[in-house]
Amino acid sequence: MDDWQRSDTASRPALSDVLLWDDTNAADALGWVTTDPDPDRWPLVVWARQGGGWAAHDCGMSTFLLRILRAELEKCPISDTSLWGRGTARFLSLRAERRLQEEGIDPWTSESDPFAGMEFD
Repeated sequence: MDDWQRSDTASRPALSDVLLWDDTNAADALGWVTTDPDPDRWPLVVWARQGGGWAAHDCGMSTFLLRILRAELEKCPISDTSLWGRGTARFLSLRAERRLQEEGIDPWTSESDPFAGMEFD
C-alpha cells in the first residue's frame, strides 16, 4: 500500500484521492481519482497487479466495462482476461452457479468442467 500513498507522478495518484469501487479476481483495483470537485470528471483508474501500476481511462465505469467485453482497448487493462473480448456479460445467481457446478458444467463457459463439484480446502 505504500506505493499507492506516494503521489510523485501524475500517473500515480495518492491513495487518499482514489475511491475504489471494485476489484478483480486477479486482485486489481478499480476506482476513480476524486481530485476534481465534479464527479463526472473523475478519471477511472486501474491498479493492475500484474501490469505493475496505475493506468487512467477517460470514460465512465459502464463504458470501461463494455470496452473490456468488446476488446476495444489497446490491450486488456486488468490482469484477469476472462472477460476480454467476450462480447457480452451475463449474470448468474449463486444458486444457478452452484447448480451448474453440481451438474459438472463450468457456469461461465457452459463447457464441461472436470473440477465441478469438487471441494477444495
